[in-house]
Amino acid sequence: MTDSHQTSSASSSFKEIEDEIVSSLNFDLNQGKQINDLLMDFWIMNLIKLHQLNPTDSELKQIRKDVEARVAHMSSIHYDIFAEEYHPWLANAKSSIDFYYWKRYRDFLIKKKNPMHITTVRDIGQITDDIIDHLEDPRKDGQWQRRGMVVGQVQAGKTANYIGVLSKAADCGYKVLIVLGGSLNILRNQTQERIDDGFIGINTVTRKLSGAGLIRDEHKPIAFTTQEAEFYTKNGKSDVRWTWAIQRSCSFCHKKIARQS
Repeated sequence: MTDSHQTSSASSSFKEIEDEIVSSLNFDLNQGKQINDLLMDFWIMNLIKLHQLNPTDSELKQIRKDVEARVAHMSSIHYDIFAEEYHPWLANAKSSIDFYYWKRYRDFLIKKKNPMHITTVRDIGQITDDIIDHLEDPRKDGQWQRRGMVVGQVQAGKTANYIGVLSKAADCGYKVLIVLGGSLNILRNQTQERIDDGFIGINTVTRKLSGAGLIRDEHKPIAFTTQEAEFYTKNGKSDVRWTWAIQRSCSFCHKKIARQS
């Protein structure tokens, strides 16, 4: 047996273990158990032992990382929001809002290749409602501003959360949505890819429907950035979409630039 064949076989076995771990944790979640690191490690180590595998430290780390990406966000979300001069508005406005982008994103999370548990999607729906409610109604007259910060652990579902916020913000009437997606191009590009699938519904490189866009595509926000570039240009000139974008929600995904001292 060649080294390449052995590597392929091990990778296949590790993938099977990951699927079994996710299935086991899904079952635990449905039984009302709280998903935590201890329970996750229990299933990882026991299934590795059951399959008589001996992964290296790096392979074990990768298994856990892959499982966390699929499972960590499935546990019930606990959060607190602190705000001054908070005036709730969303509950009274909901009946007049068509939550097209949120409903499309919600369905995408449930139906995608590695679907989220329905309990998690409901949690995301609740916390994004609270975040939007702590923003101001974009239909309000006059000038105002709101600032806030969402803090979460690695693989805690922050990206899924803020794509939910983007979706609901567009539904509520916000026109310009800007995401600062990391300080490196590769991080920004990865964030853009997630936004393409979850919110825009179009692959900004191929211009083909993707992700949520495969579920519904009656409405499409405009993306001024792509998975390859921070500004979409045509023949070296700014895209003419600048002249009419404000009539629809538009998104930008940029790098964070460190302030020079």
